[in-house]
Amino acid sequence: MWVILSIIWGFSEATLFFIIPDVLLTRATLSLGWRGGIRLALIAAIASTVGAGFMVQWGANDPAAALAALDHVPAISPGLIDQVDQRLEMGWRAALFWGGFQGQPVKIFAVLLGKEGIGWGAILPIMLLARFTRFLVAVSVAKGLQSLIYTPLPPEKAKKAAFALWILIWAIIYVVYFSIFGF
Repeated sequence: MWVILSIIWGFSEATLFFIIPDVLLTRATLSLGWRGGIRLALIAAIASTVGAGFMVQWGANDPAAALAALDHVPAISPGLIDQVDQRLEMGWRAALFWGGFQGQPVKIFAVLLGKEGIGWGAILPIMLLARFTRFLVAVSVAKGLQSLIYTPLPPEKAKKAAFALWILIWAIIYVVYFSIFGF
């Protein structure tokens, strides 16, 4: 189940879905442990890279339609698209790698890079590395927080506390994110 969800979520978020795979991956880590979380992070990164490949092609073939579709995705605005475009002009490789750590959706990078004629072969290794690195950080943070909770508490209470903390953290992240970028 976790593998299928990781594939679907990774691919979907790289295209038009707006909730990042980190939400699923951190939850999976709480259930499967760090190694299971890493495995799913790699699977989600591959699926996300494939999804972004579709967006690169869309951006190359019909950039106006692709950009119009992005404008309808929650938390993506023309201003955010312009911001990503400006970052790409300063060096697309670094912008692509670090964008995911700064709340800039990979789908925007993919469409804009496709529009600019950057080949999928050039984008693929950086995209995969960027996605896996970000997912690995999320999985590692989840495992670290879980370890802190499990140390002082009995296992059953720790499991409930970890799940409650997971919900709380993601609720706060998305309230802040949507307050900054809109819904």
